[in-house]
Amino acid sequence: MHDGKVYTIKVSPLTEKATPLSRIVLPCHDPRFYLTAKQQEQFSYLRGKKKVERQSSTGLSYYYCEGGMNPYDSLDLPGRTMLTSEGSVNRSTHILPDPETGKLRFLMPVECERLNGFPDGWTDTGMPTSARYFMMGNALVCGIIERMGDLLLEILKEEDE
Repeated sequence: MHDGKVYTIKVSPLTEKATPLSRIVLPCHDPRFYLTAKQQEQFSYLRGKKKVERQSSTGLSYYYCEGGMNPYDSLDLPGRTMLTSEGSVNRSTHILPDPETGKLRFLMPVECERLNGFPDGWTDTGMPTSARYFMMGNALVCGIIERMGDLLLEILKEEDE
């Protein structure tokens, strides 16, 4: 609706081939990023399906339910949205098999940068790794913002004409 008039238009979606994680990840030679046995156990619980009986502060009994998710992210699929908790033991954290060793590990900060469309090393300014993860979890995906900006400029140009 614009100025009280309703407009409709038939649209067709543009389809694009997604970038799989395999094109983003690198071999990892840093043991800090590999999951310990304890972390693997924690992720198994966090990503597993749950039905836990709980009790509210008023004494009401209810069930907390959560559907299961894959134990790790597939290298053949695109990466999921990153959160500021990336790199921690959290249900939403990316876990993937290292392409060289097959061992499960966290994304490295440079891979987080790539996933969001930033140049390699963009967050490598001497800050702690946890801060680099936080920055990438808080960032917008560069390519999406760039494309939106280009479309907005096109619209503004057409309005000026």
